[in-house]
Order: sequence, then C-alpha cells, then structure tokens
Amino acid sequence: MNLRSFVRLSLALNLLIISAWGQESRAIISGTITDPQGAVVPLATVDVKNLETNVTSKTVTNDHGLYTVPPLNPGQYSVTVSALGFKTTIQRSVELRVADRMALDFKLDLGGTTETVTVNSEVPLLETQSASQGTVINKELVQALPTRGRNVFDLAQMTAGVTGRVQSTFGLRPFDNGENGVRINGGAANTNEVLLDGAPNTQRESSAPSNVSIVPPPEAVGEVRIQTNLYDAEYGRTGGGVMSVSLRSGTNSYHGAAWWFVRNDILNANTFESNAAGGTKTSYRLHEAGITFSGPVLIPKVYNGKDKTFFMYTLDIFRDVRPSPSSMVVPTDLQKIGDFSQTYAAGISGPIVSIYDPLTTVQSGGTYTRTPYAGNRIPPEPDQSHCGQGDANPAKA
Repeated sequence: MNLRSFVRLSLALNLLIISAWGQESRAIISGTITDPQGAVVPLATVDVKNLETNVTSKTVTNDHGLYTVPPLNPGQYSVTVSALGFKTTIQRSVELRVADRMALDFKLDLGGTTETVTVNSEVPLLETQSASQGTVINKELVQALPTRGRNVFDLAQMTAGVTGRVQSTFGLRPFDNGENGVRINGGAANTNEVLLDGAPNTQRESSAPSNVSIVPPPEAVGEVRIQTNLYDAEYGRTGGGVMSVSLRSGTNSYHGAAWWFVRNDILNANTFESNAAGGTKTSYRLHEAGITFSGPVLIPKVYNGKDKTFFMYTLDIFRDVRPSPSSMVVPTDLQKIGDFSQTYAAGISGPIVSIYDPLTTVQSGGTYTRTPYAGNRIPPEPDQSHCGQGDANPAKA
C-alpha cells in the first residue's frame, strides 16, 4: 500500500469514528482534579460506578489534571477519585440523563488513600459543557403522563417552544404518528431530527417524511429529551429541534411488565367522523398488548452476567379496525342506461347538464362545436350481433 492509499484509508476510518460518536445519546462526565492549593493532580484515578448494574468505567487524569469518562447510559452513578498522597473522595448520587455533558470537578485533601471523604451534596443539573437547551422527561414521567396512543414522542408538546399538530384523530397507531410534524422554536415542520439511542429515527426518504420509524412503548423508554435551540456541532440533519429517546437497559434485578389496552365500540361513544357522516355508530376497535422483561444475562452452569451483561426485551402487538366513513357520487339507474334528462347542475335542481355527441364535432377556425343529444339521452348502440352472417370468411369480410 503506497502512502496516498494509506492516507485515504486513515481519513475514511476517522470519518467513520467521528460519525459513530457524532450524535451520542449517552452521557459524558468530564472535569479537573486539583489539590488543596488549586494545583492540578495528574494520574488521578476516576471510577464511575452505575448503582443499578455495578458496572464501573475507569479513567485517569492527564498532565493537566483533566479527565473524561467514556459515554455512560442514563442512570444513577457514584464517582470515586483517588491519587497517591490524597484522601479518596466519593461523590454519591450523580444523576446522568440522556445526552448529558456534565462538568464534575474535585478538590482532593491531603492524606492516605485509605482515608475516605464522602460528598453527599447533589450535583447541579445546570450544564456548562454543552450549548444545547431543552427539557428532559425522566422514566417516571414517561410512564405517568398520558399520551395519545401511548406515543412517547407526543411528550414533545409539553416542552416550551414546541407547537403544531402531532397526531390526527385516527393517528393512534405507532406507524401513523406524524411526530416530526411539530415546530420547535419556529423551525419548519418535518425538519426535526428524531433519535432513538442516538440513531436517526425518521422516514425522510418515504412518502411520509413527518413520520417516526419506530415508536417504542413507554415501558421500554428510559428518558425523552427535547432539545430546542443552541445545538452543539455534533447535531445535524435538523432545521428545527432534536427529539431524542433513550431505551431502558437491564440491571442486576429482573423487572417485567405486561399490558393490554382495549378500545371497543360497545364501550366507547361514537366518533366525530361517524357522527358527521350520519350518526351511525361504527365499529372502532383497538387492541394493544405487550410485555417487557429485563435483567442480567444468566445461563445456568454456563454464564453469570451479573455486574457484566444485561438484556431488555420488549414485545408490543397492535391490532385495530378503523372505520373510514366517506361520501361519494355514483351513477343513477337512468344514467347507467344513458338517460341524463334528469341530471341537474345543482344535484336535484337547476339547469340540466347537457350531454354532447362527440361524433358531431365541427371545427370552425380555432373553435369546435358539438350537437347535444336529443332529449339529453344517449341512444343505444345499434345491434351488430348479425353483422357478417353468411360470410364464409369473416376475416376477409
């Protein structure tokens, strides 16, 4: 491989890495470690532990006392900082939300590493590492707040600066959502970026560009973040805002849920459309059933994934019968036999709609005229069933 090919390959790999980290939905913690006099502490060890899974991410500070922890799933964490000649400092109850960029600095006290300083104060949620602004809806609110059709993207309308129609009257099916049709801080509809665990989740190339491809049930959702303005450079493909959904992850404890939501014409009042079409109650029926189950991966006598490997499985089944009342015009019995003598311009009154014989078209300069059928009735075609009888060679005739 020559030098030019090697450079091209390196650039391509770098672009792939940048794309993979471009729209990160996980949280990142960074900060500076200093001593009591404010001098930076290099080679300090920083351990970030997920309190639900016991999974720990480790890093060390550089020569400038700076550290950055690899991306972390949303959840509750504790951060432990240790360095030779200093007491170990532990910050408990650090809440990380979807796409958070948290600055967490530590000032270490002189002493032995076996001595521990525990910090119980809450970490401020004000982000100083990111230019984005918006609203985070946690998993408790995702489950408690009502939405149309159990669609978590409907929660976007609870954010300041979000306007517009999200779903139509019958848009209760996950695949008929139109969620990208809202306007965020004045941006054009259908230009918002919708992310599912950081991956694009819109049908931009289809005939329904406002639809979201996958709408997970609330039981499978961890958090919903609506970013309204002042985005960092990592976000693109948007002329409005960013709606980001983070799925739940399994923990060291097994959790499960089951649901079955029913709508039936026997239980419900008539729909607005059916009332407008004449008042006849139509059979609108909807069934949505599903289960979710999560926990550590455990294969008896083979593998124990506690503190290491986790899963979350969700199944959502949707079935419905939707009435679609409509009004249309069909030919009358007289019109079917060519009699338009009672066809009026206003339906049942007004002038008769004239029917012209196309075979009588006459051109006069740039004008064409035709003769109406007598009595506004199209004469039946002549009976040609006996044409060619007695001819031994009909094809030659």
